[in-house]
Amino acid sequence: MRRNKWHYLFEVVKKSIDKWDPYGLLKNHCPDDEFDSESKIIANKINLENSIYEIANIISKTFTNSFNEPERFSVENCLKVAEKIKVLMEDGIFYSFVNYYNVNCEIDDHFRKFNLLLEDLKNEYESNVIDRKYLYNKLVENITEGDKWYTGCHQMIERLKEWSNT
Repeated sequence: MRRNKWHYLFEVVKKSIDKWDPYGLLKNHCPDDEFDSESKIIANKINLENSIYEIANIISKTFTNSFNEPERFSVENCLKVAEKIKVLMEDGIFYSFVNYYNVNCEIDDHFRKFNLLLEDLKNEYESNVIDRKYLYNKLVENITEGDKWYTGCHQMIERLKEWSNT
């Protein structure tokens, strides 16, 4: 796995595990790296193709190995955090396009147009104002035939179409 993809995956796992905070340690002002070793192990073992149940199983095994509490870290007790990780991993597809157009926005009007559109859609999506299907439909409404010939645009349309249906 390329370093930047692994780093993104680690950040997704860390954010989800830290929010889950199974012992309430982070709420009690423990260091924010309290579960980093478990998050790294999990990030090394999961990928986008894993189901929520498979991710929950990996979390369960990892935390049971670290803390020796199989009941507390049963697969069932890890399903919610696994679902959060899965959703954030899937959202990474959208965010990769946001970053692509942001980096290239100075090239020409096509990149500037999509950078602005994707930034607006990102803000609305993160605020739970819109869902994936609406985001995809809004994007497609703004794509012209000329836009489809740009590098990345056709790929973006196809990948976001899949993403919007998950």
